[in-house]
Amino acid sequence: MQAIWHLDPPTGYGPIRMDRFSPYYINPAFFGMSNVRPMTPFTYLYPFDRHAQNTISYYFDFDYDDGRAADAYAQEAIHLAREWREDNHRGMLELRVDAAGSLEINDTRRERLNDPVRASLGGWKAAVFLACDRAQVLADLASLPQVRAENIGGGELRAFLDRCTFHRLMVANEHAWLNVAVHVPARKEPAADLAVPQETVQINLKPELTPLASNP
Repeated sequence: MQAIWHLDPPTGYGPIRMDRFSPYYINPAFFGMSNVRPMTPFTYLYPFDRHAQNTISYYFDFDYDDGRAADAYAQEAIHLAREWREDNHRGMLELRVDAAGSLEINDTRRERLNDPVRASLGGWKAAVFLACDRAQVLADLASLPQVRAENIGGGELRAFLDRCTFHRLMVANEHAWLNVAVHVPARKEPAADLAVPQETVQINLKPELTPLASNP
């Protein structure tokens, strides 16, 4: 949340809900969930045995294997979400690209609102950061032409990504990285992506009419 504080806050929050066909329902043990059962209202709506209720119900209650209470476990996240929604001066993480392809990053989020932090990136670092406008895995970043041209090894690339994550310029999971900066001015998609296809297919929606044979 701290990394995306400059974006619009959530409109609400709540506990995880287990829906039929969701990953939680299909493999609850993987997520540390057990004692899966129909939500309580379904036991009154469908006065059948538990097997039938399990078959009919779409929403389910469950327990956590470690015994956690969802509201207590999520207190820090709930507090941050409330603070985020009430903050009218959230700042911004701006990204500007100059004609040479170098980047200027200006961070005024939260405590930096009155004491901005600025950074400049060029060369392969600028290319990697821009590529992370969309989530990218390490192998794809390592194959960028700028990274290969400068013979940047995996360790150096990973160290750069870790620094970006530490300073909350990116967010990451075990596999991918995504920068959270906002382009100023707003980035435009390439014209080729927005072009209307030249080749069109005409569909005749008018049914063919077969004349009826006249009586002799």
